[in-house]
Amino acid sequence: MQATMRWVRIVARVGSVISVAVLLLFFLGGGLLNPHVAPPTPSEWIMILFFPVGVVIGMIEGWRYEKAGGWITVFSLIVFYILNLVVKGTLPRDLYFLLFSAPGFLFLLVAKLDETQPEIQSQPQPRKILQDH
Repeated sequence: MQATMRWVRIVARVGSVISVAVLLLFFLGGGLLNPHVAPPTPSEWIMILFFPVGVVIGMIEGWRYEKAGGWITVFSLIVFYILNLVVKGTLPRDLYFLLFSAPGFLFLLVAKLDETQPEIQSQPQPRKILQDH
């Protein structure tokens, strides 16, 4: 089980680095800094706060606190989907949002696996001294 948890953690961390890098390239180079693209509307800015910003924050947090980072990522993705449904009337049809958020789900899996591991006691237990009464 330790080996599985270690590999899931490695995949989550490597995946988060790749996702964050690609999202930053899209976010900075693809739209916001391109003068030929219309700037986001106020409702789109709110959606941007959750995807990619919230997802990226969750993945960065996941490196230190896997459970918290995973939940931030998943929560941000869910709110993004709800806002997209409200603002645009449909859910995104592309799986890219889920793909870029996948490391957050892996961080949650690692946290769950870590919780199910028996604790290794590093300090010896004190001996009970039997007393005669």
